[in-house]
Amino acid sequence: MHIFRIPDCLLGEAAPVQAGRPGRGPTLNAQHTIVLRSIVREQPHCPLDELTRESFRRTGTKVNPVTVRKALRQTGIER
Repeated sequence: MHIFRIPDCLLGEAAPVQAGRPGRGPTLNAQHTIVLRSIVREQPHCPLDELTRESFRRTGTKVNPVTVRKALRQTGIER
């Protein structure tokens, strides 16, 4: 079982998720990141697949769990 750690500096406003290379833009925007962070705060022991499903339920945007993991990592949330 993994626990997400959220740095104190990120408990406020969400940082936007940005792509590192040219091409298709990021699937998750700042609003999606806020939703992901709230899910992690509510359920810190939530597996990545369940986090992805809950994000889809709340936002309606279907993404791969790898995308969710990358978005969390870019905002400073680590397992």
